[in-house]
This record gives sequence, structure tokens and C-alpha cells, in this order.
Amino acid sequence: ILKNPISSILLDIGGTYIKSAVIEFGQSHPENIQLFETPSFIPSESGHRTIPTEALLNSIEQAIEAQRLYKPQVSRIYTSGQMGGYVLEGKQGFEVIRIV
Repeated sequence: ILKNPISSILLDIGGTYIKSAVIEFGQSHPENIQLFETPSFIPSESGHRTIPTEALLNSIEQAIEAQRLYKPQVSRIYTSGQMGGYVLEGKQGFEVIRIV
């Protein structure tokens, strides 16, 4: 057994919730599972569903900070989502922004 286990934050960034948890190396069950509401979509005449980037980043930061309060010594953050940790943003074209 490790004297200082390796902790990781898990983030699942979805259209309804940002789910977060902490998992220790070698364990199969995450701890401290929390849900944070994903910011509301911006209304669009085109039918595209878009979330304001700054609001999304703020929600992700809240989820990370909540887990760091629970387990201050984390060594990794793993993300999952439809774009694998990226956001496409723009009105004319799209700019790729890393969210983590």
C-alpha cells in the first residue's frame, strides 16, 4: 500500500450536469461524487445548442475546487465529454478552446 496514495479528479462534462469525483490509484470506486448544473444553452434560431464558454469554465472550476477541498493532494484530472475536453466557440467560425 502506498504511503501517499495518488488521487485523481474525474470530470464528466455533459449537457445537463458536470459530474465530478475523486478516485485513488488502484481503487475501483470513486469517492465524493458531486453534480454541478451545466450552464443553460443560449437560444439560437439556427437550432445549434451552445453554452457560454465563460459560464462553462466557471462551473468546471467550481467542480474541481470542490474536489480539491475534499482531497487537497490530487495529481491528475481526467475529463470526459463529447469533445474530449475541448470547446468550439465562435459566431462566424469556430475557435478551439481547451477547457481543462
